[in-house]
Amino acid sequence: MALVLQSEQVDWLTRDTLIEFESSPGKLRSFCRDCGSPVYSRREDLPATFRLRAGLFANLPKPETFTQGYRNSAWPWADELFALTASNQELSL
Repeated sequence: MALVLQSEQVDWLTRDTLIEFESSPGKLRSFCRDCGSPVYSRREDLPATFRLRAGLFANLPKPETFTQGYRNSAWPWADELFALTASNQELSL
């Protein structure tokens, strides 16, 4: 899940450990150079729009709207995930 934010909505404490690279023509991705976590992606034609990885936030408020992109390329069984029983315990594989 990603949060799509404009640059004026993001208050960076530091970007010293971020590395940005072009993953495909016009698509930039950023990772933490220390731990390897993906941080954001952005497009060169929309330089002020960031797609921040939601997993980086411990207390993320519920977004006002939800959208799904590339839905027609989802796995045929993807909708079944929403019907699964949730657990707060670690799952053994």
